[in-house]
Amino acid sequence: MPVKEIFARYGEPHFRRLEREAVRGLTGGKFGEGLVIAAGGGAVVDGENRKALRSWAAVVCLTASVDEILKRVVHNELRPLLKKDDRRGEVSRLLKEREAAYGDCDFTLDTTAMSADDAVIKIKGFLKKNKVL
Repeated sequence: MPVKEIFARYGEPHFRRLEREAVRGLTGGKFGEGLVIAAGGGAVVDGENRKALRSWAAVVCLTASVDEILKRVVHNELRPLLKKDDRRGEVSRLLKEREAAYGDCDFTLDTTAMSADDAVIKIKGFLKKNKVL
């Protein structure tokens, strides 16, 4: 079921419970090397998720300015937390609310003025330097 539909039918608390179960399943399983989990921004807000993810692998937080985030999601109708009339205010509020959780990552990278390829190079450099790769 799409995230948007889970939020609409069951609400955010139900979605977060499902998300926590998925994180537990992924971090508790036996997976090969090189697995990347692209968790949504809200996943690491949950302390239990953050602890599980950090004990299992390096956690990289990709950040961007409010303007850049808005530019990237302008046509994305699948983000249930950004359905408000004031998207700028909502993005700012979410970033502020999540600041401590995002700061509790192994590596934070501001991707505001960065291509995806450049971000990959920076992340790989961090992982190699820290002997994760």
